[in-house]
Amino acid sequence: MALRVEDIRASVMAYFAATIRSLLVDEVYDANDLDLGVIHLAADAGLVITLVGDPWQALYGFRGARPESVPRLLSRLGFERSELQTSFRWRGSTAQTLLAHQLRRRERTVLPTGVAGDVDVVLARKWKLLWEADTHILPLAVRPKTGQFQEAVCTLLLNELAQSTFGRPAVDVIDARTSLGVMESDTFAELRPHLRSALERLAGRGDPATIWTDLVATMVTMTPVEPSEGQKRTPRAAFANLRTRLEVAHEGLIPGMTCHQAKGREWDRVGVRLEEADAAVLRRGLDPADEAHRALYVALTRARHLSLAV
Repeated sequence: MALRVEDIRASVMAYFAATIRSLLVDEVYDANDLDLGVIHLAADAGLVITLVGDPWQALYGFRGARPESVPRLLSRLGFERSELQTSFRWRGSTAQTLLAHQLRRRERTVLPTGVAGDVDVVLARKWKLLWEADTHILPLAVRPKTGQFQEAVCTLLLNELAQSTFGRPAVDVIDARTSLGVMESDTFAELRPHLRSALERLAGRGDPATIWTDLVATMVTMTPVEPSEGQKRTPRAAFANLRTRLEVAHEGLIPGMTCHQAKGREWDRVGVRLEEADAAVLRRGLDPADEAHRALYVALTRARHLSLAV
């Protein structure tokens, strides 16, 4: 790592000492090795450092986060610890306050049950769980097990449905536009009517293979992408999932997202889609050393008033 080179370390420390008096780092338990190295350098440069974080909410090991290294950092640099005992999120909910305390004390927890219509959002650890749930739940990402081209096009279709229903984009829409070479606003705007038309045909029980063939032709004409023959295969499972949501859209859809997308956000009423293994873990008590358990903790502490198993 570059920060191990003495000349680079000296230059960074000199810059810090000359330009910065104090450093505030939020979500420190999501820090990777580079982040932690910068904090060390800032301390060596004499900066006043404040770290904010909750080890129960460390979710980004797959991105290189090193939550297990943070306690060593705190000890080595001699940080004073201050516990935050009050959450503004739960000031009006005794039930949510109690739930959070039970989870952190690793106590047995059984959630009350409900349906999608009872909540403002539904969370799960995996997108697959959301697509397999009540069709009134519209997950904000689609991950067909086909190919990059199919995933990108299906994401743009989902984005149109999410925008018209919730006024917000699909999770991976920027990646999809990049993959298809339609980052320019004008090009994307020209493409959107074709996407909406495909959704209308899908809702109207049109043949998925024909709809997909027409979409592929549109993409070839309007984007720089030339899909292979394998990439031109109809993503039938993704189309079937979209169709089931289109069929009940008039009854009202509820957004669905994973715990990672929900981190840092809050809603009045939150539904959590649990696998049997998740429910079993809650009955035993959560272990903060397990990232899957931490994801459940994050999901179960997003509600201001009510958390339900749906």
